[in-house]
Amino acid sequence: MTSESADLIANVDVAIEWGREAHRKKDWNKALERWSIGRTAFPERAVFSIRSLEALIELGQLESATLFLKEVQKQFPENPETLTLNARLCMLRDNHGDAEVLLKRARLEHPNQSAVWIQSANLAELSGDIALASAYFQEGERQVASPEGMFILHGELLMKNELWSEALVVWSKLKNLCPHLQIGHVGALEAERASKQSGSRRDTPNDSELGSLDNQSIKLTNSSNLKRSLAQNSLAAFLELVWVKALFGMRSEIQRTRLGYIWWFLEPLLYMVVYYLVFAVLMLRGEPDFAPLLLSGIIPWMWFLRTVTAASSSIIIGQSLLNQTSVPALALPVVEILQAFMKQAPVFLLLFVFIIWQGYEPSLRWFLIIPVLLVQLLIGAALGLFIAGLIPLFRDLQRLIPSGLTLMMFLSGIFYSYEMIPPDWQSIFLMNPMAFLIKTYRDVLLSTSSPDLFLLSSWFVIGLGSCVLISEVYRRFQHHYPRWLLD
Repeated sequence: MTSESADLIANVDVAIEWGREAHRKKDWNKALERWSIGRTAFPERAVFSIRSLEALIELGQLESATLFLKEVQKQFPENPETLTLNARLCMLRDNHGDAEVLLKRARLEHPNQSAVWIQSANLAELSGDIALASAYFQEGERQVASPEGMFILHGELLMKNELWSEALVVWSKLKNLCPHLQIGHVGALEAERASKQSGSRRDTPNDSELGSLDNQSIKLTNSSNLKRSLAQNSLAAFLELVWVKALFGMRSEIQRTRLGYIWWFLEPLLYMVVYYLVFAVLMLRGEPDFAPLLLSGIIPWMWFLRTVTAASSSIIIGQSLLNQTSVPALALPVVEILQAFMKQAPVFLLLFVFIIWQGYEPSLRWFLIIPVLLVQLLIGAALGLFIAGLIPLFRDLQRLIPSGLTLMMFLSGIFYSYEMIPPDWQSIFLMNPMAFLIKTYRDVLLSTSSPDLFLLSSWFVIGLGSCVLISEVYRRFQHHYPRWLLD
């Protein structure tokens, strides 16, 4: 196995475990978001689609689940869980006949799948036939490779229907099979005590049994309290969603190319070579400081270009995710903005190395590039969010974005210094935020003059205020986006 394959498998496992964590807690909204993210990053893996479908069913979104089921069946026709989940949808619609047909086929074709026997038992319980449900569980315990979950559900079914002796047998089997599972010990004690009471035997468990049972109750109570105390607020959940989706998206993108991370550095170098040949060689602008001037303009511009371009189309590209899940529309462009930043941040190291190689001395003033980066992040994010929010309403806007960005590129001073512009026009020229930011990058890295910190602070306030305002607009119109996208 190659290192690349090992890395891919490791990341798939991380994504699966991340989804299972929410699944185990039965936090179905979060589970749906996580499985959907994994499905975007690893579309060839059936587990993400199957678990997304299961989460939709748990959330009661039956219409969405039915539509999504058809897509999953088409993509993974041999997956046995499409049969069992289809049967579950039929049961939720009280269509027990169709559910039984599906489950009968599943029992014949996939007898080693636990979901087949669990859903068969569920259908039998819904029909009032507890004996048949118990028989399905017993058959499942024999057929599947890891029957622990089957024993637990079987025991709970028998306990619910006060079949204490049968339940004690099941819990005892679970204790012997998996002595480390406390639920088997607790269930056996409960079943034995209930069996004695139901038989009019007034014997009570001894002190050690009561102590063991009380300890288990305390543990369960503490676990429940801990889960409640760890419940995240909406902002934390949103940030976690954005962060992980960005990481998975970048990983998926890197694995689709042989050069991977190298493209992040190679792309700005190729741009610089092309523009250098055009402006320095063909147009005879070969002054010694032209290459640093060019690179200090191209690298910030490419970051801005990536941010706006990717963010602006993110909601259209991710419309299936919005239609099938409760993922906020705001998350989609924010993920693209974060990815653009993570890709470009290392490229600035290339800029530093190149400038030093050209003979410029590093200084403490170079640390001023940090607030400049922050301002550009806010300005790019504000424009990207604004355009992304409008495109579902005005699709033709997508055609104008490339032309608008090209015009903005030539008006930002990438290939020339703003000082070449007549003084009367310079203040108007610097009203373009990218023109001002490129000038500030050059003031920090290439010049002895101090950057205009007042204007930089002003653009920070404008960028931050715009991002907050646009985010609030997204929040207010969140429920309209699925309809706008369908229109």
